[in-house]
Amino acid sequence: MQRMQEEQQRLNRLEQGLRPDYDAIETSTRNLGERQQKMNERHIEMRRRMQEALERDD
Repeated sequence: MQRMQEEQQRLNRLEQGLRPDYDAIETSTRNLGERQQKMNERHIEMRRRMQEALERDD
């Protein structure tokens, strides 16, 4: 989560610069997307495991 926030701050700095580095902005945006995807996948996996645990307890 902290890495994602740091990457977002980096992206903001890149976008607000006097001479935006569009390659760096693209890379940063891609990194953020990948991190978000990984977070979503972990969240889905966690919910699946919780559901399985609940079903075993029934």
